[in-house]
Amino acid sequence: MKNFSLRDQMCSMKTRLFIVFALLATLALLPGPALAGAFSLDSTATPDQSATAANMLRDASAVQTDSASKARALEAYGQSPLSFIPNQGQVDERVGYYVQSGGQSLWFTADGVTMDLPETTLHLEFLDANPLARLEGGDKLPGVVNYFIGNDPTKWRTNIPTYGRLTYHDLWPSVDLIYEGRPGALKSTFTLAPGTDPAQIRLAYPNADSLVVDEQGNLIISAAGEKVRESAPQAWQEIRGQRVPVAVTYQVVVQSYSFALPEGYDPAYPLVIDPELTYSTFLGGSGTEYWSGAIAVDGTGSAYVTGCTYSPDFPTTPGAFDTSFNSRHSNFSDAFVVKLNAAGTGLAYATFLGGYYWDYGDGIAVNGAGSAYVTGGTGSADFPITAGAFDTSHNGDGDAFVVKVNADGAGLAYATFLGGSDSDGGSAIVVDGTDSAYVTGLTESPDFPITAGAFDTSLDGYEDAFVVKLNASGTGLAYATFLAACRRDFFPCNSNLW
Repeated sequence: MKNFSLRDQMCSMKTRLFIVFALLATLALLPGPALAGAFSLDSTATPDQSATAANMLRDASAVQTDSASKARALEAYGQSPLSFIPNQGQVDERVGYYVQSGGQSLWFTADGVTMDLPETTLHLEFLDANPLARLEGGDKLPGVVNYFIGNDPTKWRTNIPTYGRLTYHDLWPSVDLIYEGRPGALKSTFTLAPGTDPAQIRLAYPNADSLVVDEQGNLIISAAGEKVRESAPQAWQEIRGQRVPVAVTYQVVVQSYSFALPEGYDPAYPLVIDPELTYSTFLGGSGTEYWSGAIAVDGTGSAYVTGCTYSPDFPTTPGAFDTSFNSRHSNFSDAFVVKLNAAGTGLAYATFLGGYYWDYGDGIAVNGAGSAYVTGGTGSADFPITAGAFDTSHNGDGDAFVVKVNADGAGLAYATFLGGSDSDGGSAIVVDGTDSAYVTGLTESPDFPITAGAFDTSLDGYEDAFVVKLNASGTGLAYATFLAACRRDFFPCNSNLW
């Protein structure tokens, strides 16, 4: 079996992830078993013991969750706040801040916001606004962003902070515009000082096909077959310690709009106008994502998942190990690794994992310190292998890989290839109390790196299972053995090994 046939089956046959806000509910995560120390295996094991160990690997990796658990894990994507990233020279100089999340990018400039949507780019312009308005991030988030662009260190940008709020100060005289939100929804708040005329607030979508106010008072913007919605605005004033509602509606003129206050307001007090822009109902990238079905849960209740994505705009988190899609081919995927926080309200981190060709994640485990261990397959010779790892050279049509991700998701403790001259793929992994990793998968390589004295040192069929114990530092194998013939031309493989 040549090229990427193992990868095709191990990635493409997985569950497709369509993450739709409207279908998600707040649900409790089914607790997973403790994976650390699940079993041990040494090179003197009998055939029965080896088979039992392989079954335990299979069972430990196949942690099954019900539909409620899956929904909760996916919902966490939709609850994480938007991260506003300041431009410190890593993007176009016209951009002050930007957001990349949920398959879309938002670019905040002095004169408006540009939204890169799956099917089009939509521009929101501030009309007759202050071109020197000051942009300021607020509500600093824990993540930072690093950009290592090219081989010139003077062009690298590191430790860039991220923020949960962005303010345009004095965008119009005595009017501030504040942005915040969650993936798929950008909340804008206009704050007006006492005596300020709200009629000066004027905005436009110059490349929209139409702007229409629906029966519920929402503003529907249509462009190139896509629709985005600005929710019916609300307005109020704080008067003598009480919030007093103020009637407000959209007033549309061709491609521009403003706010009308038909019942007036008290100009002696500040005024707040508060709409929300819903620019996406789907969360994920613009391509397709596949979840491997594997999930690990640590002692705090945080959940870890892996899979593969065909989306260059898969929603990674600021400061994660790899925030850029790597494959140079539209038909090939990157692996991803995601940690969901214990409350299920957001992402602790989300990162790509891969190189220029195809990559997928298929098994995941976590140790007591919160480091994620991932195995899968790669056709990428430039997969991010770490110096000193067990195998730093790509071997054949496709190699298995084993990766240990740091607890913060910002780097790799180790990453190694694992394979021979034909096709290999990792499908399950557990980790014991000493941080040794146990990996199983399938191989077609007669020269798979089997250790001397192992239970089975010869490829028995067209395709064999393998069981490997990798030392805690990822620099060597405690043992590696073939295990059982799996000949598709004679009898079907055990699907649980996938």
